[in-house]
Amino acid sequence: MILFGMSNGILELHSIDDTYLTLALTPIVATVVFMMYTIFGCDSIATEVITSTFGCGHVLSWLVVPSIYTAETANEMGNIPFTCPDSYNYSLPILHTTCQIRAINLIFIWAYPTFLVFSVVCYLYCK
Repeated sequence: MILFGMSNGILELHSIDDTYLTLALTPIVATVVFMMYTIFGCDSIATEVITSTFGCGHVLSWLVVPSIYTAETANEMGNIPFTCPDSYNYSLPILHTTCQIRAINLIFIWAYPTFLVFSVVCYLYCK
């Protein structure tokens, strides 16, 4: 987000960026909370939360938000190819770095929900 601000208006942030950032921080907070429940012997509470409406809503959020994020930001880099080649003529040097970060971000934004769905399926069916 900082690099987008340094692009002299060439790149713009979208409202979905804030939503994605919030959603991205949720697993970190949830992991700490679940660890605390486990440490203090409240495993049943952690399991109940995971299988509750909150847990299902979290999984659904991680499917919906990346879809919206990808659709809204698909053309934010303009004509710069997704692979961010060194040979491309970038109007600002920082755009090459920004392009690389965006490409990695899109890979990871889809990696987490993929692993999340696999984890939920394993949790539910591999007992």
